[in-house]
Amino acid sequence: MNLFGGGGKNNRPNDGSGNGFPSRPQGSGFAGAGSGGGAFSDIFSSHTSPAPQPSRSPRPPPSDHKNAPYGGYRDSGQNASGYGGAGGGRSGGGMETRNQLMDGPGQRGQGPPPGARRGGDTPSYGSEKNRGRSSMGRSGGSAVLVAQAWNTLPHVNASHYQMHDRVGVSNLDFVPSGGNSVVYLKVKNGSNLEAPVIVVNAEPLNCESGKIYAIKSQRTWYQMSPGNNLTCEVYEPREQPNGYVIGTLHAEVWFTSSKFYSKRQFKEEELVNHMRKYFLGNMMTPGQPMSVDIAGCDLTITIKAIELINFAVDNKKNDTAASSDINTRGVFDENTVVRLTKSGSIEFIGSVDSQATNPIIAPDFKFESLGIGGLDAEFSVIFRRAFASRIFPPGLVAKLGLPHVKGMLLYGPPGTGKTLIARQIGKMLNAREPKVINGPEVLNKFVGQSEENIRKMFSDAEKEYKEKGDSSGLHIIIFDELDAVCKQRGSTGGGTGVGDSVVNQLLSKLDGVDQLNNILLIGMTNRKDMIDDALLRPGRLEVQIEIGLPDEHGRSQILGIHTERLRVNKILGRDVNIPQLAALTKNFSGAEIAGLVRSASSFAMNRHVKVDSFAQLKDDVQEIQVTNADFFRALDEVKPAFGAPEDEISDAKPMGVIHYSSTIESIITRASKYWNTTPPSATEPGKVSNILLHGAPKSGTTAMAAHLASLSTYPYVKMVTLGKLSNMRDEYAKADYIAKVFADSYKSPLSVVILDEIDLIFEYVPLGPRFSNHLLSVLKGKMKETPPKGHRLLILSTTCNFGIMDMIDLRRSFSATIEVPVVSGLEELQTILMEANAFPGRSDVKDALSALQLMGHQQIGLGIKALLEEAFIARGSERQSAGMDFADSVGNHINERLLTR
Repeated sequence: MNLFGGGGKNNRPNDGSGNGFPSRPQGSGFAGAGSGGGAFSDIFSSHTSPAPQPSRSPRPPPSDHKNAPYGGYRDSGQNASGYGGAGGGRSGGGMETRNQLMDGPGQRGQGPPPGARRGGDTPSYGSEKNRGRSSMGRSGGSAVLVAQAWNTLPHVNASHYQMHDRVGVSNLDFVPSGGNSVVYLKVKNGSNLEAPVIVVNAEPLNCESGKIYAIKSQRTWYQMSPGNNLTCEVYEPREQPNGYVIGTLHAEVWFTSSKFYSKRQFKEEELVNHMRKYFLGNMMTPGQPMSVDIAGCDLTITIKAIELINFAVDNKKNDTAASSDINTRGVFDENTVVRLTKSGSIEFIGSVDSQATNPIIAPDFKFESLGIGGLDAEFSVIFRRAFASRIFPPGLVAKLGLPHVKGMLLYGPPGTGKTLIARQIGKMLNAREPKVINGPEVLNKFVGQSEENIRKMFSDAEKEYKEKGDSSGLHIIIFDELDAVCKQRGSTGGGTGVGDSVVNQLLSKLDGVDQLNNILLIGMTNRKDMIDDALLRPGRLEVQIEIGLPDEHGRSQILGIHTERLRVNKILGRDVNIPQLAALTKNFSGAEIAGLVRSASSFAMNRHVKVDSFAQLKDDVQEIQVTNADFFRALDEVKPAFGAPEDEISDAKPMGVIHYSSTIESIITRASKYWNTTPPSATEPGKVSNILLHGAPKSGTTAMAAHLASLSTYPYVKMVTLGKLSNMRDEYAKADYIAKVFADSYKSPLSVVILDEIDLIFEYVPLGPRFSNHLLSVLKGKMKETPPKGHRLLILSTTCNFGIMDMIDLRRSFSATIEVPVVSGLEELQTILMEANAFPGRSDVKDALSALQLMGHQQIGLGIKALLEEAFIARGSERQSAGMDFADSVGNHINERLLTR
C-alpha cells in the first residue's frame, strides 16, 4: 500500500528519543519531528491511535539529485537512502531506485533529497525490508470492512471523493505514513467468489472504524453492496512483475447520461489536464469508470487498456504491450501518456500533437512475415494511399480536411497474389479481423435479401462510427470476386434488376449521404473491365493496384519463400540455383511457382518409393533431397498460363524455317529491328510494333510469324487463328475474344500477338466483296492502342490477300510490311528438299529436279509449304520413283498458276 503526500504531515511530536512514538521500538515508527521531517519513512504505520498532529515541513531540497521512479529518489552517485529522525532513530529505510531497493539508517539533520515530492497527493514509496512488523494497522495486514454509502456520513462531501475517484476508510483501520492521504486496498468480495479482485484508491478519514464508504457508481464498479463484508488488505504495486507505472493509458469519453448531453466541443488537452489534476497517483485498471465534471457536464472516462512501464537493467524505459485485462493495473503518473477516444454523441476534438488513438499498424510488424514476394512496390503504394493517413493524429487529419481512403481494388491475372495480399493485410494491422465476403455469396433468391447482405457488411462499422466518430477503429471488408456482383448496370439480362440494385446499395454505403470514415473495402477481380464505372471513381474504390506477373527479382523472392522450409530442414539440394530458376520461369505467377516447387518435390519423393510397390517406401527415405534436376523436370511439367504456347508454335512451323535463299535472312534481320529484349522500366512509355507478313498462298507466312515470335524471346505469345474463332457464336463474341487477347497481353511486360490470316479474321470474302465491319474496327483499334507504361507489344499479322489492305485502309496500321517470297528456281527447290529430308534417298531429289527441267519449269513460283506437301504425298506413293511423282504434281501446279494469271 502506498501513501500520497510528503513532508512530515500527521507525525507525532518527538519525545526526545528520536522516535515518533515512544511506545514503538527504535527505528520502527515514524521519524521524529525534530529530525527534519518524516517523509519517505514507513509506508504504513500499524498505530491505531487517533490521527497524529502535523509537524514542520522538511527543508528545501539541495541540488544535483533526481527522482527515482516511484521508489523515493536517486542521487547522482546511484545511492538511495532515507532521511529520518535524530538521536539514533532509524527511518523507514532507503528509497527504491530503478535497479534495486536499498535500506539504510537515517542521517541526522539530512534534508529531503533534490526533486523529492512535497505535499499534495503524490506517491512516495519506502522500503518494506527488515521491518519489525506489518505495514498495516490491523489483522496482520488486512481488515474486514462493511460497505456503506457516503450519505450515511452527512458531514462528508461525497462529490470530493468522487472527483478524485476515491473511497473512504477509517484512519483507525489504515493510518497513512509520511503525510500521504491515499492508500491502495485490494478488495475481495466475500459474497461473490467469482468477482475479480479490485484495487481501490482509499482515503483514511476520521470516521467509524470497520466501514468503507463509496458512492453508487463506485460501489457498482467495485462490487460493494451496502452491508456486505469486504476483505481489504494493503496492495503493493511493486509486486507486479511487469511494472506498476502506467506508460500509456487508453480511455473512452462519453456523457454519463442523456440529460447531460451538450453540443459543447471538448478538447483532448482539456480532459487530460483534468485527469492529471484529480487522478494523479491513483491506481487504475482496464474497465474502470471515472467521473469528471467539465463546465457542468457530467462525463465518464472509461479505461480501455493500459501499457505499463518496465524499467530494464540499463535504466531504459520500455512500455509493455497494451492490455485490457482487468487484472492489469498501474499508477497514473504525471508522465503517463493519455489516449482518449469519443463514445456516443459527444463532440470531441483530438490533439494535433498526440499520436493516433488507435494505431492500426502493429508495432512488431515486419513485411517479411507476410510471406509475399515480388510485391514490394505494390505494398508501398497500398500503405501510402490507404493506411498512411490513418496513423496520423485525428486532429491533424481534421485540419488537413482529408477523408480517409474507403476502398481499393486489386486486379490482375489469376494466381498473382491478390487474395493473399488481402488476407495477409490482417496480420499487418493492429485491429479487428477483416470481414471476408465472397462475391457470389451476396446474391440471394429472396427479394431484397441481396441488398440486405450488403447492408450487413457495413452494420458494425456504422454502429461504431455513430458512437465514436473519427476515433472508431478501422473496419476492413475483403470482397473477393467483385465482378460477380458489381457488373456494369444495364449489362445483365433478366427482369429482376437484382444486380443493378446490389451495385446501387454498395455505392450508397461507400460514398452516400451518410458517409463512413472508418471502413476500408478491398475488392479483388480478374476482370476490371466488367466492374461498374461508378464504383471505380474517387471516394469509392479510388485506389486501383494492378497485381501483375512478378519480374525476375520477384520470382526469386517467391521461390525463396516456397523453398524456405526445404532449406531450413536441409532437404533442398545444394545444387539448386534459385536465381537460375527465377530466370527460367518467365511469366510464372506466384501460384504457378508454388506449383513448380510442389512438382519438383513430387519427383524427389518418387525416387524413394519402391518400384514394385507404390505403397512402400525405401529405407533411405530420410535422406530425401530436392535437386536442381527435379526443378528442371518440373519446368517441363508446369507451364505458365501467360507464357508462350510451345506446342502451338511448334505446330505452326512443323519443319522449322529453311533458309533456302538470302531473302529469308533479310526478312529476319529486318523484323528483328522491331523488338527489344531488354526489359522495359516501369516509367517507360508503352510501345506497340505491327508487322505484316504477306505472300502467296502457302508461302510460309504463318511459319515465319511463329519463328519470329520464338526469336524475340518474349515470354508471352498468343495466336489468334481462324480455328479458334470458328467456335464463337457471332461476331460480337469474336470481338470480345480478340479484346481479351490484347488485354491479357498487357499483363506481361513483353508480349507477342500473332493474327494469323488477318483477312479471314475480319471475315473477308472476295465475292462482293464482303467483310465484318465490327471485327475490322476492333482490330484497327487494338492495333493502334498504346500499351500501358512499362509494356511492349509486338503484333505479327499474316495474309495472302495483300491487295485488300489498301482497299480497306488497314495497311497504314502496320509499322512494316514484309513479303515472304515464293521458291523461285530449281536451286532453291533442291535446298528445300535436302534440308527437309523430303525423300528417302538423294536419287529421288535428283530425279525430281531432272524431270522439272525436262518439262521446262526452270522457274517454280510456288510457296514452300505447297512444295513440301507435295513431296510428302509423293513419298508415300506406290510408284517406284517418288521424285517423278513429285515432279508431275509440281508441274501441274505451275501450269495452273500460269493459266490463272
